[in-house]
Amino acid sequence: MESKELTKEEIYHILFFLEEIDRGSYGVVKKVNNDTCIKIYYKDIFNTYAKRDINALDDDINLLIKVYEDTSSDKNTQEIRENERKKLEYLHKIGLVKRVLTYKGYMIGIEMNYYEDYIPLNKARDYLEKENYTEVLYRIRTKLDEFLKNNIFPQDLSRSNILINIKTLDIVFIDLDDCYTRYEDDDYLAKKPLVKQTLFDRCNQKYREIERNINK
Repeated sequence: MESKELTKEEIYHILFFLEEIDRGSYGVVKKVNNDTCIKIYYKDIFNTYAKRDINALDDDINLLIKVYEDTSSDKNTQEIRENERKKLEYLHKIGLVKRVLTYKGYMIGIEMNYYEDYIPLNKARDYLEKENYTEVLYRIRTKLDEFLKNNIFPQDLSRSNILINIKTLDIVFIDLDDCYTRYEDDDYLAKKPLVKQTLFDRCNQKYREIERNINK
């Protein structure tokens, strides 16, 4: 997948001058234009972000690179990084992620599609007609089943990370790059049937919570 090496000045502009769309424990999302937004993983550059000091960026990244090098032979760390690679490749394939953003070769964010006419499902209920609830739930269920079929398990699925176009009822899942989404392969799940069942159960439970909230 394509990557772009950012300059310090570009990172500063993204962090402190672009319009903020969303913020979570993992990163901050900034709007570039009507087609593109950027998520910066500010947990990786905490001092830079907290102090609003771009001069702290090199120290943040140098520390991360050292940690990366120190754990490069650890089996668990290798599995985590392989999972991250699978996530990004899949998200690029389905058009959610455009490219990876790096600084000194270290990934600090991703460039994503921005869905201008979409709003989070938890804010859409005020705009939806009641007769549309069934169709919306059907589309969420269909999209979730597609992910489960491809061994992708969004365990943190909620109304805030599902976007909906209230005119067309089109549905988009976001935040699939976070640590709560598992990307596994058939061989692993065949050897770990209990893990597979647990992952299915968690995702289906999250869907049922969404279903209950919409139908209240």
